[in-house]
Amino acid sequence: MWLPAPYYIANFALLASYVPWRLSLPAAALTGQAMWLEGVLTREMEVYCVVVVLILTRVRRSASWEEVLRRAITIAKFAELALLYMMDRRVFGAYLVLMALLFLMPAPRRDDDPNVKPLTELEFASQVRKATGDDAATPTWLVCFTADWCEDANLFRPIFSRLAAKYGGAPRAGRRFAFGLVDVVYSREVAREFQINDTYMTRQLPTVILFHRGREIRRLPAFKSDGSVVGGRIAYEDAVSYFELDSSKPSFMRRQKGAKRTKKDAWELSEALGGESAAALRHDAAPPRPWPLQPPQVRRGI
Repeated sequence: MWLPAPYYIANFALLASYVPWRLSLPAAALTGQAMWLEGVLTREMEVYCVVVVLILTRVRRSASWEEVLRRAITIAKFAELALLYMMDRRVFGAYLVLMALLFLMPAPRRDDDPNVKPLTELEFASQVRKATGDDAATPTWLVCFTADWCEDANLFRPIFSRLAAKYGGAPRAGRRFAFGLVDVVYSREVAREFQINDTYMTRQLPTVILFHRGREIRRLPAFKSDGSVVGGRIAYEDAVSYFELDSSKPSFMRRQKGAKRTKKDAWELSEALGGESAAALRHDAAPPRPWPLQPPQVRRGI
C-alpha cells in the first residue's frame, strides 16, 4: 500500500498545517469579493472552486487514481500557498520553503514487484530476443521502457504491476506472458535501437512494447503514419485490449509466416492528436511498422 509512504505523509501534513494558520491569522483579505464572481463568492470560496475544477479536469486526463491523487495534492498545495499570500507574507514564505523541500522528496515506486523483472542490456538480449520458441514455456514479453526521472513513467508503474500480477506467471490458454522493465538511462543502446527518445522533452516514456518470438509486434505509445509519436496516457484497459492479453489466439499469432506488411499497417490517428516529430528521435532508421490493429484512442479518463 503506497498511502503510508513518507511522500504522502509529508504532503498531507503540509496540507493539514493550513488549518491552524487559517484559524489564527487575520483573514479579512479572504472574505473580500471574488475577482470573477463579485457579489456571489468570497476570494477564499473562489480559490476552492478553481481547485475543484482543476482536479476534475485531471480526473478526465489521468490513467489511474494514484495519478489523480498526486495531481490533486499539487493543486491543493498551490491553492493554500495563494491563500496564505493573501493572509500573511511571512507564513507564505515558510510554506513556500516547505513546498520546495517536498518537491525534492521522491514519490513512492514499486521497484520490488516480483512479477516484473528489471532487465539490463545483456538480460534483454538473452531473455527477450532469444525467446524464439513456439511452446507454452516460451513467454511473450511485455517490456516497459522507463526512467526514474520521468513522472509519467513512475505513475504508470502501478498499472504495469497490475498487468503483471494478472497476466504474468503461469501459462493462460496456452500462452505465457513475461513482464520486464528497461531503464533507458542505463540501457541507452536498447532505447536507441527501438527509437525511444530518452531526452527530458520526450513524449515516449513510458513506452510498452510487445515482443513475440524475439521481435517487436506492437507498442504504446504508437508511431503515426508520418513518423510522429501519438500522445496520451496508457490506461489499464487500453493495454489489455491493445495487446490482446485476454485473447486465447491473438491476431499476431494467427498471422502467417512470411506475410508481407503493407502501408496499411501504419497507424493512422487523427492529426488533432498532435505528436512528437520523428526528427527528435535519436535514430536514423524509419519508424517500425506495427501489425495491422486499430490502436486505442488516447485515454481521457481512468
